[in-house]
Amino acid sequence: MNQKNKMFIIGGILLFVVIIFIVLLFTLNKNNKYEKNYVDFVRTYYITGISSNNEDADYINLNVENTDGEQATVKVLRNLMEDEIIEGNMYEFTFDYSGPKINDTISEIFNKMTLKNVRITNTERNDVL
Repeated sequence: MNQKNKMFIIGGILLFVVIIFIVLLFTLNKNNKYEKNYVDFVRTYYITGISSNNEDADYINLNVENTDGEQATVKVLRNLMEDEIIEGNMYEFTFDYSGPKINDTISEIFNKMTLKNVRITNTERNDVL
């Protein structure tokens, strides 16, 4: 085996070792705290009030109540609503989320998750509240 072939083999081995090192480095430094916690996370809320959003006509303000009796006003894009929003009805809110675990409160859910869809549900208020 001549000198040129030996150098080619050694170079290939070194390149392989460097690639393995880089892959291991990225794998070990991967930030695992952002593992997926929710996919198509659905919450049912009772609508206690509706008002226009004075800042942006594409949004509507909804007063919602969850199963624990917690109430909040949330800003929702109109085009995410499958059905007309009617006060006094139950609606399913579908969210998408990938991130660290959050508190199960209305404000945390609406501030940290991405709202994908709002639709009326035939669930009775007394069944969940």
